[in-house]
Amino acid sequence: MEKLLSKDHFEITNGENILYLNQKANEAKAKGVKVINGTVGMLYSEEGHIVDFPLVDEVIANSNDEATLKYGSVVGGIGFAKSVMDWLFGGVDYSSVKHSVIGTLGATGALSLTIRNYTSRGQAVLMPSIRWSNYDSIAQQAGATVSVYNLFNKENNFDVKSLEEKVNESVEKYGRVFLLINDPCQNPTGYTIKEGEWDEILAILKNASKKAPVVLLDDIAYLNYSRTSYDPIIQKILDSLNDNFMAVFAFSASKTLSIYGLRGGAAIGFTSSQEGIDDFKKAMEETARSIWSSPNSIACRVIEENFNSLEKREILRKKLNDYLSILEERANIFIKEAKKVNLVCYPYVSGFFLLIPCPNNQKVVDQLIEDENLYVVPLSGGIRVALSCLTKKEIVGMATKIKKAYDKING
Repeated sequence: MEKLLSKDHFEITNGENILYLNQKANEAKAKGVKVINGTVGMLYSEEGHIVDFPLVDEVIANSNDEATLKYGSVVGGIGFAKSVMDWLFGGVDYSSVKHSVIGTLGATGALSLTIRNYTSRGQAVLMPSIRWSNYDSIAQQAGATVSVYNLFNKENNFDVKSLEEKVNESVEKYGRVFLLINDPCQNPTGYTIKEGEWDEILAILKNASKKAPVVLLDDIAYLNYSRTSYDPIIQKILDSLNDNFMAVFAFSASKTLSIYGLRGGAAIGFTSSQEGIDDFKKAMEETARSIWSSPNSIACRVIEENFNSLEKREILRKKLNDYLSILEERANIFIKEAKKVNLVCYPYVSGFFLLIPCPNNQKVVDQLIEDENLYVVPLSGGIRVALSCLTKKEIVGMATKIKKAYDKING
């Protein structure tokens, strides 16, 4: 008998078990086991609760009305778009380019819409060798393939040469280029691309755009957990655009405002031609309409009402600064201990995660669960530690435990 499920159904080929491991950790905890759960990208306080923003809580509490419960704009609305632009791009000059804001279900929704509309069937999305593996699934679901550029060179800097080779290959093979970068605070390493490295990247893309259409998709989900302003990088990107070169930023309000379950986000497209941005808006709106109809009204309202005034933005940034300090303290504890026990980490700058290169990473993770009830994630040939959901007390001793399991498995 033939299966009810179509043979053409989508199947993840490069999946991850982050949510599974988180569930397993929580199940053990519910049974009274003392576990350390360093799996998920949600920011927790030192008291073990998801951090919150009083301004956000106030909007959510007052959202049980007709304005929120009815269907909203497919793209989020004019007020939503202005608020997103004020929050993300208030410190840059975008007057020389055209733009459009599309409300999405988190940054994941922005990634999905962009890849669906800006890659041809079978075209490769250029991705880093070390990455969040759901990128692969998003690309494959859109009918695209994956081509990998090396993230780090031997000096632990961004491997510009590898990227250039892949860009040139894409021009020759597909007559198009679609580059995915996760910056700043990359998941899973916590790396942020240096300004000089960005200069080289943009020079490569501008050169490619003389021969083929180029789309740069920058996943900025962790933008607001970077200590250094990203405005200079955004300005460089915008100043590099032309009629054949577009940039799209995938924004996550879920991460920025700790509204993970509300799935708030946006895709913000920039290019130099009005026709190009009109095409962007039309294609993204129609695709969104066919997948999720309209974005989450409460999430859109939270974004609009909290980003729509300078006073509120300043309050939010002060709170974010406090949370960033907590993340930095956690990272410093782990990295200092890792150096003492000779546990190597990829170069961490800021953000929710850091990554330890590790052969047999699944076996090491299994060993940590068995010996220490310590849950971390095997990802990109390493072990990802979510600093975001660990307290400083839990982090103390963790590097030593990981080194012990690493040596036990790898000798």
